[in-house]
Amino acid sequence: MNSELQELSLSNVPQVNLREQVQQDITHYLEHFDNPKKALANLSKRSEIHIKTLRRLLLLSHNPSYQTLYKLYSVILGANNVQDIIAAAPAVVRAKLKKNDPQVNQGARFSYLADVEAELQNDRVFAELYVLADTAPFTRLTAQKRFGEYGLEVLHKMLDMRVVHLQQDGTFVLGSRRASFGAATIKKVGLQLTQSYSKPENTDINYANHMSLYFESISEVTLRKWIDIDEKAFKEKLELLKQPGAKGAIPAYTFSSTDTLKEPAK
Repeated sequence: MNSELQELSLSNVPQVNLREQVQQDITHYLEHFDNPKKALANLSKRSEIHIKTLRRLLLLSHNPSYQTLYKLYSVILGANNVQDIIAAAPAVVRAKLKKNDPQVNQGARFSYLADVEAELQNDRVFAELYVLADTAPFTRLTAQKRFGEYGLEVLHKMLDMRVVHLQQDGTFVLGSRRASFGAATIKKVGLQLTQSYSKPENTDINYANHMSLYFESISEVTLRKWIDIDEKAFKEKLELLKQPGAKGAIPAYTFSSTDTLKEPAK
């Protein structure tokens, strides 16, 4: 971690709220450049956060998600490892990350890194083997049958990256280096899993799966309530996994998206 990261980690202000802390840290970052306008554009490009969102953060008019915080502070702190970001981030930011990121509670034995995230976004085979390693440990033969020789090449890459680990029984499970699953990765992997494993023919079987789709012109208040409902449902699913007997032998996924029917801002 660099000196700028250490400097920022000491900049916690007592009683400051999350929006104020983020505003102060962006402002402090921009002060290191001669041209604040170009600096903001550079921060937008490097963090992959739309410049309009950064402006709203500076105006205290936007409440950042934990995914936005990861992208922002990876640039501000000069760190790609999630653990380093959490350790050095101001207290109010750290609290948000720990509260909202379901992976943080898995312990310090894992590292969440940008290079693993990039592979998930750019390689469908890498993404599927990553998910299977966490839900249904597989063998080399399984990877070869499903993806051919390229599957074995990707598997060797994942071994070299320590993304998967070979167990004594010859099966592969997730290793110590993992992805933090930012929004773009969630969309990419979620759509891939839906395309590969969603089974419309099973919707007539009770508790086999769930599929839903609805579209309507709604108010801003209703949109926010929809999103609140989705967030609550996702958190309840994760809480359920903490109960005795919740985990078992059925590999499964859950993926949802609620958004406006408007083209992405350019």
